[in-house]
Amino acid sequence: MYSIIIADDEDSVREGIKTLINWNEIGLDLIGDVGDGLETYNIIKNKSPDIALIDINMPRLNGLNLIKKLKEDNLQCEIVIITGYDEFNYAREALRLGVNDYILKPLTKHEMVELLKNIVKKLELKRINEEKSAKEKRQLKDNINILRQEFINNIIFEDIEENNIFDKAEFLEIDIKSKYYALLLLEMDNPNIRNVKIKDEEVRIKNDEIARQCNEILINNKKGYFFYTNDNEMAIIFISNEDNYEKARKEYINIIDEVKKYLNFEISIGVGCLVDKIYGITSSYFQARKALQYRFFIGTNTIIKYENIEDFKYNKNTDFSGIEENLFKNIRDLRNEQVKKEMNYVSVYMKKELVNVDLCKNEWIEITIKMIGIFMDMDVDIYKALGEKINVTKEISQLKDLEKIEKWVYNIYVTIQLFLEESVSNNKIYMISILNYINENYTKCDLSLKTVCEEVHLSMSYFSTIFKKYTNCTFVEYVTKLRMEKAKDLLKHSNEKTYRIAEMVGYSDTHYFSASFKKHFNITPSNYRKQIK
Repeated sequence: MYSIIIADDEDSVREGIKTLINWNEIGLDLIGDVGDGLETYNIIKNKSPDIALIDINMPRLNGLNLIKKLKEDNLQCEIVIITGYDEFNYAREALRLGVNDYILKPLTKHEMVELLKNIVKKLELKRINEEKSAKEKRQLKDNINILRQEFINNIIFEDIEENNIFDKAEFLEIDIKSKYYALLLLEMDNPNIRNVKIKDEEVRIKNDEIARQCNEILINNKKGYFFYTNDNEMAIIFISNEDNYEKARKEYINIIDEVKKYLNFEISIGVGCLVDKIYGITSSYFQARKALQYRFFIGTNTIIKYENIEDFKYNKNTDFSGIEENLFKNIRDLRNEQVKKEMNYVSVYMKKELVNVDLCKNEWIEITIKMIGIFMDMDVDIYKALGEKINVTKEISQLKDLEKIEKWVYNIYVTIQLFLEESVSNNKIYMISILNYINENYTKCDLSLKTVCEEVHLSMSYFSTIFKKYTNCTFVEYVTKLRMEKAKDLLKHSNEKTYRIAEMVGYSDTHYFSASFKKHFNITPSNYRKQIK
């Protein structure tokens, strides 16, 4: 959308134009209307509108002098002169000064709309041409880097004739007669994380900034080039002319450390070994790639050297059923610390067993989906709890290491658990009425979790969750404790026989009542009565 101002000393004209036009419909944003030339100049200078509708006759600075001053000060905008028939000679003068067009008073809606539409088209065409020109300049500037990139990729991935390689390298100013070479792969860690979705364009801008920073170090030190591989990986080819391996290796390590220190991004670097021929960078590339894969287990934002990792093999046959059982039990019981420990145990187990990366991610996806299912069984509105729809598979698949996956899944658990806790807190009056119902009906032998849930119209799973959260005990524990306290009181203050007291507190089986009483108070009902008499 383009911006526009109206400048006319007649209030009625300005108001008429403002109300005459549907600005949004023609792609314009009206950012001001003024009544004198000097104020118009200041607005154009400070707000830089794309279009200005300017009357010829205005106080302090007339239209023609205003246009001249704008030209002198190089203040650019599309100018349309508003003029009367008796001022037409002024309008012609304005056209010679380079204004876009003029329109005669009295103004009509059709004329004004058509004129403004044409100016918007002109501005849009100008914008497209400027973008095209800027793109061509970038392409011209980047052309040498693209050719270098293709050349290095051909060395890594293709068989090229040795006869042609030296001439081409000389043209591209690439040193292929050095003593040592190596290859590094760089990858941004998690450019997209939950609730912070980064657009492809933003990722491209960040990648370009990484390329600029790397080339600043490499080219200034004449130690290599940044490039993209055929698989669109960010890479660095390191070049050293040191006369022995140890000196070259020390120089290599210094460059790696400098690159990592200099980059203002969370990034992991896979480091291939030094080779003594340019063709050897193929092996160095695959070493760097393997080192970068190991990031999944040791964490992100780090330098991983191939020479420091073991020749490990992924475990592709792992059974997680035993681990899951404890985790899901603690999720159902809403035991936050235990849930956190069990999730950490899953990660530790995966690292220890070197479980295949895809299997690790699939297991965490399954854990998350099952966890959400447990909360849904409790009647939790998952979309309300999380505030948005989430694609579990997509979210976990894009995370680069176990620690971040574990943290993401635990955060999902905590978010839903807190929503559930808040729901219980908000239903305090509701819970009081439930407890009142139990206190009024504990004498009934058929009082059960099912009958109470039917009475209050809640699922047994959700009721059990919020009841335990509110009372810090289960429904059965609460009812049993209530009945035992009432029985204790009756034994103390009445002469009713034990079987009658059992019936009065909701037990149809006297033996079961006596066993429950002894378990609760560590004494039988009859001995308790004797003890207090």
